[in-house]
Amino acid sequence: MNLYENNSLLGFEGVINRRNFIINILTIIIIIEVIFSTPATCYIFTHPKVLSAIVSNGALPQNFAMWMIISGIAKCALYLPSIIKRIRDITDASNKTVIFLCSVSMLVMLSSVILPNIIYVIPAIAYILRWTVFFIIIFLMCTKGRISGLKPTDDLYKFNWGAFIGTWIWGLFNKSYKTLFMIPLCFTTASFPFMLICGLKGNKWAYKNKNYDNLGQFHKEQSKQTLIWCLLSPILAFVMFIVTIFTFGIFIANYSKTHPNYMTEIRNFAQTQQLQTAQTTFSKIELAENEYKFYINPKIWGKSSSSRKKALMNLADVYVYSKNPDKGFIEYYGIHPEILLKTKIYSDFNNELLGEYFVDDKWIDYIKSKDTKNNSFEAKQQILNGYKLNYHPSLP
Repeated sequence: MNLYENNSLLGFEGVINRRNFIINILTIIIIIEVIFSTPATCYIFTHPKVLSAIVSNGALPQNFAMWMIISGIAKCALYLPSIIKRIRDITDASNKTVIFLCSVSMLVMLSSVILPNIIYVIPAIAYILRWTVFFIIIFLMCTKGRISGLKPTDDLYKFNWGAFIGTWIWGLFNKSYKTLFMIPLCFTTASFPFMLICGLKGNKWAYKNKNYDNLGQFHKEQSKQTLIWCLLSPILAFVMFIVTIFTFGIFIANYSKTHPNYMTEIRNFAQTQQLQTAQTTFSKIELAENEYKFYINPKIWGKSSSSRKKALMNLADVYVYSKNPDKGFIEYYGIHPEILLKTKIYSDFNNELLGEYFVDDKWIDYIKSKDTKNNSFEAKQQILNGYKLNYHPSLP
């Protein structure tokens, strides 16, 4: 049987080596992410009621479950040719053995996608199925082929860290314009797999597009570029982050104009999640006219950092505010000082005071007056540093 290397995504004949198998798997992930996952993610975040239902119920709505099943089946169908060629390369066995092993692998993969979305499956079984799929793919990626392994190693196929880090900017320097796909992909969930493909195929693209006397000269230049991109990567990451946030902000602003209730639904969703978080974090909550009492396990409090302790105070603040949205509490830098002045966090072990808040009334009157041009820095310091925290609570 003539087993030649066949690196195509859809071809069933021949064998495929580890490196090209990884590239095919990453390509499939990109296809699925762009066609299925990214549109689904956009839909969820532009429909807060759907997002709230998913978070509250811990499961996808029926239409999304079907979408995930279709996505999983499409992914398995695309995996099939590469898995057959990889198994054939590893085992060098007859077609019957290859088909049997591939069928078992596909059965496990399809089960991990379909069963949890159409019937109730014990969580442990669902995890076992997913981890089994993961180990199957890792095994196929890492196991040396009996056929492709006989070929000598090509120095051109080393991983190019410059292409991985610099992606499309690296591509412009090396006339590898395929890397420009990174620009639209950075707004999807497929950017990281594409970065890996750039790293795996970068040397091949760059060497073909420029004239080099020998491989040594090529690798030396690529090493220099890698150092440059490593130094520039924090700047590049920051710039891309700003661009992504800016683009996302424009999208949300335009979407809000055509969907007037969107921001209200987002606020309601955030408030609902904060309420649920408060109810699960605090063991007991008592809201009286003159004091808002929150009880927490002192072990949790004691292990929390200063910023986390303040966050727990602020969580109590948000909880009270959500219960009294019509009282017109003033907000200053994301907190409500009037609420915090009445908020106390106690130990549910012995009622020991763990956290409270104090600030002079003149600063409350100051921010109520809305005349914050003078002494604004001092007001900010006083109000944001009014937390009194117990760092050594008694433990049971």
